[in-house]
Amino acid sequence: MDMKNAIITFRGDNNCKLNELQKNRIELEILNLFTKYNSVSFYLGNRNSFDFFIRGLLSHLKKKYKLPCEIVFVPHRVGVEYGDFDAFFEKVVYPPLNEVPPEYSAQRRDNWITERADELFFVGNSRYGSARETLDYARLRFQKYGKPQITEL
Repeated sequence: MDMKNAIITFRGDNNCKLNELQKNRIELEILNLFTKYNSVSFYLGNRNSFDFFIRGLLSHLKKKYKLPCEIVFVPHRVGVEYGDFDAFFEKVVYPPLNEVPPEYSAQRRDNWITERADELFFVGNSRYGSARETLDYARLRFQKYGKPQITEL
């Protein structure tokens, strides 16, 4: 298998309540990525409890297993001070959102990440919302380009 560096992202419903089985499955899926890739860049948002859970889990696993990865914050607004995220994020990548109206910036950021991702993990059961819109967009991209690989947890 051709090992490479990968961009991985997660999308989850804002009100997503994870049980222990789901949390364990997410952890296993993360650890399995390192059997497929040399290194991983996790492109994350920072908007809801699911985002907070994922970034905390990634930070914990990276330290515990010394994983070859970077945890990247991708903001949905340009020119906004986000504070000090050094505890969780090693890097900030700004998508080109200068011309995007603020009400569309979060979804456009999510689409931008999806366009670059090798794999997308989705957690949720809502039929509506930005996470679901991102999943739908990822499915269209997969049909057309063969990526991102989508895993629904």
